[in-house]
Amino acid sequence: MNKISARNNDKIKEAVKLRQKKTRSASSLFCFEGIKLYYEAIASGISFVDIFVTEKAYERYKLANTQAAGRMTLVSDSVFEKLTHEQTPDGIFCVAQKWIPQMPVNETKMIISSVRDPGNVGTIIRSALAFRLGQIVLSPDCADIFSYKVIRASMGACFKQSIKFSENLLEEIDNLKNCGYNLIAASLSEKSRPLDTVLLNNKCCFVIGNEGHGLDEDVVAACHEEVVIPISEKSESLNASIAASILMWEMKKVCHEV
Repeated sequence: MNKISARNNDKIKEAVKLRQKKTRSASSLFCFEGIKLYYEAIASGISFVDIFVTEKAYERYKLANTQAAGRMTLVSDSVFEKLTHEQTPDGIFCVAQKWIPQMPVNETKMIISSVRDPGNVGTIIRSALAFRLGQIVLSPDCADIFSYKVIRASMGACFKQSIKFSENLLEEIDNLKNCGYNLIAASLSEKSRPLDTVLLNNKCCFVIGNEGHGLDEDVVAACHEEVVIPISEKSESLNASIAASILMWEMKKVCHEV
């Protein structure tokens, strides 16, 4: 097996550039690291381009016996330090082709608008898979699902969850209305009804907004109704990913077996 010991190796430099969205977009590649995500990617049929591993990781995880071993290149500890995002890395860093999001497994949907924090987007995707949500719809200004932080926060759920990228959220809402969906904006306004008073079914679609200012007024106005998750008066609001997870759990109780 080949080994790279030079930090200025061309393959290593190109892999590091994948931290930038413009490089991911131009190359249709993305990167991630860690042994769990490696196995999740294999199980999900992700197509690997390069896999950089330290000698210690290669032996520890018995990587010679894994399905994608043919794509592996050994790297020195110094080189891996240039690749890794982690303080205590597993010693495996992967470059792969962007995947095509899965088709929805059922008709339940949730719209995510302007959620720019990659940790929140990744956590929402992870919850969506766990609670069997049919599809996540992302506005164009959400965090890039191919970013390292989103993939890490999703713990590989992004490889399996159905995700749609909407270029125009208002058009998306109108299309869903025409398909018989009840659009429900998660909002802290005076018009919002408590979540436990809203009747839910497969054709309900919650809309979740930005961590800071919530949903834009035109998005709220386009929805059929507004809902709020009742919380303690001592707390101002919930994190976007937590709110989304609670709403998905409530939908699961109605639409699927708990």
